[in-house]
Amino acid sequence: QFGQIMSRVGLVTLILGEVMRKTGMIQAGASFTHLIQRQRREEHKLVVTGIYRYIRHPGYLGWLIWSVSTQLLLVNPVSVVAFAIVSWRFFAERIPFEEQ
Repeated sequence: QFGQIMSRVGLVTLILGEVMRKTGMIQAGASFTHLIQRQRREEHKLVVTGIYRYIRHPGYLGWLIWSVSTQLLLVNPVSVVAFAIVSWRFFAERIPFEEQ
């Protein structure tokens, strides 16, 4: 019973995380890239509308939710914790570097 509930929660949050990530990518348009830019590109615009009005990094938050949710879906509590820690550390290092 508990496993089925966790699996369903995982599925719902997995979908929400993926939608959040893709929405951020689409709304950022040309300003979105998977690569860290060392210099500001001329075509880059700071997006502050749509999902970016509410969430500063929807792609990152969406990915974090999605990745942890994959393990909820599989009802794998050890990996839920591990994925959460590793993802959090990754973004805790990457985001400040990007915003310099």
